[in-house]
Parts: sequence; C-alpha cells; structure tokens
Amino acid sequence: MEAKAVEKYLSMSPRKVKYIIDMVKDKKVEEAMDILTFTPRQAAEAVRKAIQSASANAMENFKEYKVHQEDLFIKEIFVTEGPTLKRFKPRARGKADRILKRSSHITVFVTDGKDKAIVEKERAAKKKAAKGKVTVEKATKEKVTKGKVVKEKAAKVNIAKERVTGKTVKKEAKG
Repeated sequence: MEAKAVEKYLSMSPRKVKYIIDMVKDKKVEEAMDILTFTPRQAAEAVRKAIQSASANAMENFKEYKVHQEDLFIKEIFVTEGPTLKRFKPRARGKADRILKRSSHITVFVTDGKDKAIVEKERAAKKKAAKGKVTVEKATKEKVTKGKVVKEKAAKVNIAKERVTGKTVKKEAKG
C-alpha cells in the first residue's frame, strides 16, 4: 500500500534539495529519518518533514491493514521546480542585476511493499477459513495462483481422457 505527501513552495532551489534527496532514495523510512536528522543542511529538514508526513499518511490511511512505520520504505522521492520570484539588486553606475529566488516542490511516495488487492484476497481467504470451509493456506493459494490452479485442472482432465480413450491428447501451446 502506497501513500503520498507533497511539500510545496519550499523557498530553496531544487538543485540544493536534490542533493539531499539522493542520500535517502530507496531507503527505509526510519533509516532515512536518521540520516536526515544528522545532516547539517537546511534542505534536510524540509525533506525529513515530507517523509514524516508521507509515513503518517500511510499509517492513518491504512489503519485497518495494520501498517507499521518500520515496514515502510521510500518508493519514490523527487523534487520539481516551483515558481521563481524575480527581484532586482541595484548595482554601480545606475545598473541593476536580476536576482532569481527559486522555489521547489518535494513529492514523496512511501510503501510497505504489499499490494492492496493481494491483502484483500488474503483477508477474504481468512474469512473463508474462519467459517470452516477450507484452511487459510489453501484458500490463499487458490486465490493468488488462480491461473496455475486452472492449468493443473486441465492437465488432470487430459490425463483422464487419455486413460478412457487410449489416445494421447494434444497439449495446448503455452502463450
């Protein structure tokens, strides 16, 4: 399951932020937070805040799936350029230099590596097992490997036909 957080209009150039983002890419959330806590850069605080927000979003949005912070890792993190403020600084002999005050947006995606559909199938399997129909392992295996179960049944049918007719049945081409 995946959660997202966006830190917008950060008054810092994307180039400075990208340096910090590259340090925590593809790391676990807790490890990234530790790295950023001890990084002496202004951008580190903003990136840490965005990661913390994404982590909190994941835990809040997926309470029913019991997502824990130690299971989360940073799936994707990137910085994009925000609006640029143009200012002028007076210079000698009546001239002026342009000052560009750049801003940036940080986007963070965190995940625990589980797909929501698979988790739902496992839940349904557990409910089915609770009713006493089948075991959890069997129900989960049937749901997740549905295509494989169908192929196994087809193979059993072919073997039965061979026994009855005495002729070999053509095997279907994979594809």
